[in-house]
Amino acid sequence: MFLTTLPLFCLAAKISAQTSVTTTTTTNSTVSFTQAGLDLYDAHKYKEAISQFNNAIKENPKDGKAFYYRGMSKMHDGQKGFCKDLEESLDLGYSQRSDIYYYGCQTVDDKKKK
Repeated sequence: MFLTTLPLFCLAAKISAQTSVTTTTTTNSTVSFTQAGLDLYDAHKYKEAISQFNNAIKENPKDGKAFYYRGMSKMHDGQKGFCKDLEESLDLGYSQRSDIYYYGCQTVDDKKKK
């Protein structure tokens, strides 16, 4: 019995190791895209920053920080749709409702009350 379960155990350990490496790589690339976007945002290069935040969100759709700063970049660049990104960052727990109100946005809950 022991000899037949050993190969399965080794295979499971190998798959587990590969999965954790992939997860770490994705997390690191997401952080890299977000940081690159923040650097561009700080340099007032909003179009380029949006591109980096798009990459970060594509890698990790739960990156509230990337949504927040993509929205801020869109706002500073005069693009529409920035409120949607700010609201998504609120839903993901990155920003606060007061952040959204400050920039003249309404949340879905506000719209439902009307």
